[in-house]
Amino acid sequence: MGKKISLLAGGAILLHFFLLFYSKFTAWPEMLAWPYFIIKGWLPYRDFAMAHTPILVLDMALFYKIFGVGSLQLKLYAWILILGTDLLLFYIAKKLWNVKVALVALLSFVPLQIFYEGNGLWFDFALSFLTLLIFYSLKTKRYVWAGVLWGVAFFTKQTAFWFLPPMALTLLTGGGLLNKTKKIAIGSLAVFALVFLIAWLFGILPDFIYWAFTYGIGILPKAAGQIDLPALRSLVVAFAPFAIFVLGLKLDWKKYLPLGVWSFFGVMGTFPRWQMFHFQPGVPFLALAISLVAVTVKKKQKLIIALLALYLILVFLMVFRSLARNWRVQDRFLENPVVSAADYIRKNTKEGERIFVLNSWDSLYALADRLPASKPWFPQLSWIFSVPGVEEKVVADLKLNPPTLIIMQPYTTGGLSSFKPEALTDYIFKYYEPTEILEGSFAVLRPYK
Repeated sequence: MGKKISLLAGGAILLHFFLLFYSKFTAWPEMLAWPYFIIKGWLPYRDFAMAHTPILVLDMALFYKIFGVGSLQLKLYAWILILGTDLLLFYIAKKLWNVKVALVALLSFVPLQIFYEGNGLWFDFALSFLTLLIFYSLKTKRYVWAGVLWGVAFFTKQTAFWFLPPMALTLLTGGGLLNKTKKIAIGSLAVFALVFLIAWLFGILPDFIYWAFTYGIGILPKAAGQIDLPALRSLVVAFAPFAIFVLGLKLDWKKYLPLGVWSFFGVMGTFPRWQMFHFQPGVPFLALAISLVAVTVKKKQKLIIALLALYLILVFLMVFRSLARNWRVQDRFLENPVVSAADYIRKNTKEGERIFVLNSWDSLYALADRLPASKPWFPQLSWIFSVPGVEEKVVADLKLNPPTLIIMQPYTTGGLSSFKPEALTDYIFKYYEPTEILEGSFAVLRPYK
């Protein structure tokens, strides 16, 4: 029986890899650009603005340092993390419940992970792995380790803050609340102290505090253009799979309420910018709830069985439609014009020459293996350029170190690409002229002769 289930679990993980391999991958530009800057000797926060905490980016920089920078390496890193989460979920469910629960949880997680825009890499994907470890550490009474892991999660993405309420709820079971809280605090504070010490040793502590805390937590969530709330249909579709908790609470609210809390707070990262992939930290707990309902429901509970069957059919149809839309579709942010533009930059500039990307993907720096002419580098986003002095600093850098070429995409009338920094574009269009158009998408600008 154990060997059979192990083979089924292995098959589920292979299926997950197959689905990831053949569906659309989202190569978020920051996941290439930021680690690339680091391996080129630039320091985060001081040499390039980053409103996130640093652990994932530093880990990716180490991975790229060993294996090189590119789209394949990004996919490998992402898929290793995702499939590692598969293995971790199976292991934890087996340890806390039994092997049958573990298998059904894994079989539930695979399609849901894909459904919630899971073929890609963002900070939330790492939180999925880390919060499972936190959950397991609390359940096995390893409270210092739970604190350490929460500290690592927070310095992976600040939205790990939302896991404090479910952690507190878990601590309330049993006695010794003060002692358990103290141990968690010790573990967390050790991570905080280490991170701040390293930032101080590298001379970036003030920049780190500003971009990751003052700006990243205090300013960014309320910045103009940052708030993007979902349409009603998107909201209903995204939360439909969470209907399993209605069945769970009806069966045994004491068992399912904690999982519901972990899952609910796991998706709080969707605010203020709504994106389905922000659900990723809550998906493992959703999968556990589905498994426990499916495994523990009794034959005589005919209404629950019927509702569960209806629920599974609806979720299957939703996942199937999502997969069909993304099956063998070109990777996002790695479309042919982007790859061609990177090739053009690499072939038409010398190693060590600086370039500038205007109104396009920052990943072009990494894909072309060329650094920006402006240092510090700032993302061309309205909420970044609203910081006093940012645009003036970029223009001053371009004047001091004129780029060999500038590559740009046209500004649009709506969306992120409609933001047109006035002083920056005035300077560029005064001193640079378009010389070529690449695949109808990118314009190459060179200095006026």
